[in-house]
Amino acid sequence: MAKQQATNRAETEDITKTRWRWSPHGLLSAVVEWICCHRLMTVLLIVALVAGVSVSWLMLDGVWLGRALLAGRGATLDEALRLLDERSLGKARDLVKNLAENHQLSDGELTGPAFVLGAVAAYEADFHKDSQFRARLYVPAAKYLGVSRGAGFPAGREAEGMFLLGRSLYYSRQQAESLLVLQEALSLNSPYAAEIHELLARLHYQGVSPDLGLALQHIRQCLESRHLSAEERDECLLLQSHILLEMGDGAASSNVLAGMSSAEQVRAESFIVQGCVSLREGDATVQQQGASSRKVSDGCYSDALNSFRQVQVSRSVPERSARRSAYLMGVAYRKLGDLRAAQEQFGRVVEKYGPSGEAVIAALEKAEVLSRLQQHEEAVKAY
Repeated sequence: MAKQQATNRAETEDITKTRWRWSPHGLLSAVVEWICCHRLMTVLLIVALVAGVSVSWLMLDGVWLGRALLAGRGATLDEALRLLDERSLGKARDLVKNLAENHQLSDGELTGPAFVLGAVAAYEADFHKDSQFRARLYVPAAKYLGVSRGAGFPAGREAEGMFLLGRSLYYSRQQAESLLVLQEALSLNSPYAAEIHELLARLHYQGVSPDLGLALQHIRQCLESRHLSAEERDECLLLQSHILLEMGDGAASSNVLAGMSSAEQVRAESFIVQGCVSLREGDATVQQQGASSRKVSDGCYSDALNSFRQVQVSRSVPERSARRSAYLMGVAYRKLGDLRAAQEQFGRVVEKYGPSGEAVIAALEKAEVLSRLQQHEEAVKAY
């Protein structure tokens, strides 16, 4: 009996021990006991576990970051294009510069930032009146837009890109390249057609491909636009007047001026047209009748000089008209044979109107007159 009781107690203790071993408390005690007996193995297991978790997170984070960067590139470019359309030019430029500096972009991805940087430079140039400073700004504009064109302009920006590239080439004095680009831009059914026609008219009037007939055709197509401001229309009418005058139609040239909205410019340019007509009449007389017609031709040149003077003595004269009439006064003096007066007048144009086109031509004219006056050292300095 006692033996049976002892056996029952042993079995109960074994059952109790087994149940305790698999209880939470028992498992925790077992783990602590194992850790105490296997400290090095425990450290290695912990390191492996931490490393595995870290690698997993890095892989997941890398996938997320890659997707975010790709999405960020598109979002940044879209935002830059929106800012460009709103003419927030500085912000648009900063966005694409940050995109280019902080991401490795493929050649195909460069077209967007290049387009924005070129367009920003072109639009910023429009704010400056100084022709030389504007020309310097158009140089990088043409460069960036050329890069964008080579890689393909951003979707929906082809017409704007070609127009801005052609205009930037024109104003940075790359006229041969400008002519080809503007002709292609016109074929895109561009919303910028009016200004493209004006630029093509200027290129055919006094540019690399002189053709007065084409120049007149383009400027007339420009004037057909209903979206020209009064100032823009006056600019086009003035160019049309100059083209007609160059074609020898003084009457038509004067009639065109009557359609301008600026009374001061109409008056000034009307005097200039009259003066140019008188110069042509004097030249025609000399060509037809020779030296015997000196009195008649001098009368024509004197009339021309008086017309140009009327512009100079007017109270309110647009600077362009003032420059042109001042230069033409020197031409009239030279044709009259008054070389000293011509030299002085050309010198005044150079001094007063700096780097303008009239001043550049006046400097060459002054050097030629000084050479005819046997003042060769002064002529070399003038060149």
